[in-house]
Amino acid sequence: MTDLRSSDLRSRLHGLWLPLVTPFQNGELDEASLRRLVRHYTGGPVDGLILAATSGEGLTLGMAELERLVALVRAEIAGSGRTMPVCLGLSGSSTRKMLDALDETAAWPIDGYLIASPYYSRPSQRGLL
Repeated sequence: MTDLRSSDLRSRLHGLWLPLVTPFQNGELDEASLRRLVRHYTGGPVDGLILAATSGEGLTLGMAELERLVALVRAEIAGSGRTMPVCLGLSGSSTRKMLDALDETAAWPIDGYLIASPYYSRPSQRGLL
């Protein structure tokens, strides 16, 4: 597996990126379905995956579940023989919690983040930057 650095990731931010749905069964991460989804999409023209994007999964999963999600996806990508960048979606309304989440996920095998604007607040354009 190639070690992607942020500068390398910037050069790869093109093509088709898929916000991968997180499958659940009985209130738990459905690992078998997740593996099937990753195998399906790594076999196609997808250039990168975004996990726990703003479709809601990121807000419903705890850190241990997010870490498991990342590990399962990385393992399936590695098994496919492809190199594919993976970004993790993070969002929330608490700056402190977001900074803690960034610290906690910094060593995970992800290549970048998709961070949504804080919910229920009205930052200026400068504040967003």
